Amino acid sequence: MGIPNPATTEDVIEGRPWWKVCCIGCLFMAIVFVIAILIGFRLFTGSTSPQTLRSLPASFPQGVVLFRPEQNDGIVYYPASSKNKNFGIITQSVKLFGSEGDQLSTLLDTGLKSVKDTDTVTIHWSNMDAPADEIIRFYAGAMKQAGVGDPQMKQTSDATVRKMVGLTSRLSLQLLVVDLPDTETVDSITFVVEYPSLPNGQ
Repeated sequence: MGIPNPATTEDVIEGRPWWKVCCIGCLFMAIVFVIAILIGFRLFTGSTSPQTLRSLPASFPQGVVLFRPEQNDGIVYYPASSKNKNFGIITQSVKLFGSEGDQLSTLLDTGLKSVKDTDTVTIHWSNMDAPADEIIRFYAGAMKQAGVGDPQMKQTSDATVRKMVGLTSRLSLQLLVVDLPDTETVDSITFVVEYPSLPNGQ
């Protein structure tokens, strides 16, 4: 038997060329890199970053009550106007990459619409001298008062963390309570309120 001739390119079953795989991977990494730089620059300049406040913003829903609000140690306000600017950076950035970028931009804009059109207020407390159960009961009642039909406790992977959420047609409420067993106080309480942004921030 003679030595067989080496296979030619026509004899090889055509798959996805290696250079196409590399190009797709490089394109994805370039998109992520550009978005990260643009968002990082905007956040660094502070023009679209969340605001740290000493008191609740004027737009905060009056029907939402807080547990010992005067004892909070931090309020962070992220208005819809800032979110829209940041999301605008993302969607405009991906459009730089042709038709695939246009499709991704449309998907992002649709998927993030419910988030970017809301104001978000996060209130935090540390070392609260009240039982965790009392805090949970208070916010269950507060959520019902705000229009939540049935606040839900959510399972977490950490037994020291308790989470409760509530939704209405206008509000999204989330409570996170961290209560470590070796401390006499509740270590951390975080309450997040999302609500539709009012026109012109009024």
